[in-house]
Amino acid sequence: MNSSTNEDLVANWQDEPAPLLPLLHAFHDRDGYLSEESIAVVSAGLKIP
Repeated sequence: MNSSTNEDLVANWQDEPAPLLPLLHAFHDRDGYLSEESIAVVSAGLKIP
């Protein structure tokens, strides 16, 4: 498992145009799956309800 924290991943992608899918891919690449926690972190970090 990569040592990138959830906050690091969001910070790396949040200012990019259309960051949702690349960010979800980054979580999947790091963890091997998308957990509910990861999805919640992405949602909060990108301000998507």
